Amino acid sequence: MANLSNVQINSIFEKSKNRDMIDRCIGQHERLRLHVQPALDAREVSPAYRVFLRWLKGYLTNDKYEQVIQLLTFPLPTVDLTESIFNELSRALEGENGYTKFDFTVDNAGEDFNDYIIVKLKEEDFFLREGFETFKVAINNVLVVDLPVTQTGTLPDPYFYFLEPELLYDIDINYKGVIEYIVFNEANNPNIRYVFDDSFYRTYTRKEQTDIFTLQSEVRHSEYTADGERITGLGYCPARMFWDIPQTRPEIMQRKGPLTSKLGKLDKLLFWDVSTEYYESYGTYPIYWEYDNDESCDYEDGAGNHCEGGFIGGMAANGAVLDKRVCPKCARNNYVGPGSVKRIEPPVDNTDADLREPAGIIPVDVPALQNAQERLDARYEKLFISVVGKGGEPKNDQAKNQKQVETSLNSKENVLLTIKGAWERARKWGLDTVARLRYGDAFIGSTLIMGDEFYLVDEADLQEQYLAAKEKGAPAYVLAEMLKNLQQTKYRSNPEQIQRIDILAEVYPYPDHSVEELTLIDAQSPGLINPDLLLLKIGFNMYIRRFETEELDLVRFGIKLDFKNKIDLIKTKLLSYVTTDKTAASSWADSRRAQQIADKPSGPGNGNIGGQPKGNDNPRA
Repeated sequence: MANLSNVQINSIFEKSKNRDMIDRCIGQHERLRLHVQPALDAREVSPAYRVFLRWLKGYLTNDKYEQVIQLLTFPLPTVDLTESIFNELSRALEGENGYTKFDFTVDNAGEDFNDYIIVKLKEEDFFLREGFETFKVAINNVLVVDLPVTQTGTLPDPYFYFLEPELLYDIDINYKGVIEYIVFNEANNPNIRYVFDDSFYRTYTRKEQTDIFTLQSEVRHSEYTADGERITGLGYCPARMFWDIPQTRPEIMQRKGPLTSKLGKLDKLLFWDVSTEYYESYGTYPIYWEYDNDESCDYEDGAGNHCEGGFIGGMAANGAVLDKRVCPKCARNNYVGPGSVKRIEPPVDNTDADLREPAGIIPVDVPALQNAQERLDARYEKLFISVVGKGGEPKNDQAKNQKQVETSLNSKENVLLTIKGAWERARKWGLDTVARLRYGDAFIGSTLIMGDEFYLVDEADLQEQYLAAKEKGAPAYVLAEMLKNLQQTKYRSNPEQIQRIDILAEVYPYPDHSVEELTLIDAQSPGLINPDLLLLKIGFNMYIRRFETEELDLVRFGIKLDFKNKIDLIKTKLLSYVTTDKTAASSWADSRRAQQIADKPSGPGNGNIGGQPKGNDNPRA
């Protein structure tokens, strides 16, 4: 437990205990941003780009390096790959069957807390949207729950935010991965410094950077006995590492995100991508050759010195003798690459036979070029699968048996469950800390479970599986579950539409049978099919439109009722439409028959054979 004294804080201000660890976290973030954030030019790109260029320059000769970096355009090609990776990993936050519950000893605290975190804190947007950006490029951020210096309402107003390592001055993490204290600066103002530990929120200020920090404000959040037992309050420092999966040991600040162990491969993939593009340019701009005509180079430098045999010497403008240096024009000619010209020695005499044309093209090795592209594609796919798990790779036409499909889905599901678990722990800690600061010991605890039923199969595949199961005669309850999964996948980005689909699924009669199938069943087993439900199924869309015209849309109707009562009311209303239509149809039929009887002649004698009506008097005309 860290309950820092002023002497200890001043000692920390003199020298940060973990500056090197913080700097390594910043460097990790810069490498992540290089491959994740789409920069449009060199001014926007991460500083890690300069490190990559230094590595590239040490790997290639100068002439090749200059040519290759011309093909490094922004956004960098690896950004596309990481975007696809995180699109797949975002499914970890879309799981179904989640559950959240907060328990308090005070009756109205639960309702107040729900309103507070939804309306004021917008916690879902914070953890799912801002948290996902942190997950992508700032995995070492600290999650902090803070308090205003002055309380304005009847209850404290705690709030949370992510703290970047760039603002950290010092941090101490114990062997369990729990933060003992953090010291950090105000953004854009190094003269304001905050110290949070197990007991206090403290703010220090100074006028100039050469001045000593002095205590400006102090807010106690926890009290302890002399033995360190909590009396009231949090009982811990209101900060934790957002991501609790360590890269090495728990006390080391650097966290292990999905791309942490892949950063070296991403650097090399970027190199191979631009190298393959450079190789492909040979096809567009091939290498030409021609006989050397033995003409001297015409290069002349600013002092009037000429090229002699590929080198320049002579005198400088001030009369000093210059050392020989390589002629830049000849150096360019010596470089062999796309579009360059290679000069070769012509035959010396007629005994040195060379029957070639005086000039020509060195053709590109097409199979080697195709192989290079295939190897690059394989590298991309291998890295993609190594992060998201099997089952997340781009679709291909290769058939897979059921066992292969299940194995792939299990692999990817394990990845998503790991991410979901870390997210759950961070979110629960943040909300529990807010609740403890706002309600004190009136807060008992919480249960927070993010769903673990993920959308791992797309809509088209689910539709195919459903139809195949139906054709094979799968049980109705299996078909119902498959249909629900299909609908939730189709409308997963529209929660209100999912609610509507759930209601429609409850009131739609005989969902696993067509009208034709039901008619056949009724003919073979009279009385087995409810005729009113069959009529409701036939005119279902019409009756739903009528309901929403006369009442409300399905989602808003009975919004304060429990789901079962709401469904019962909707069903009753829909069946009342069927009854009304049946009554109207029966009355119309009776009226029609009566009219036909009244119009029918009593017998022959009206000039028509057999007493049949003539012309338009035919009731079926």
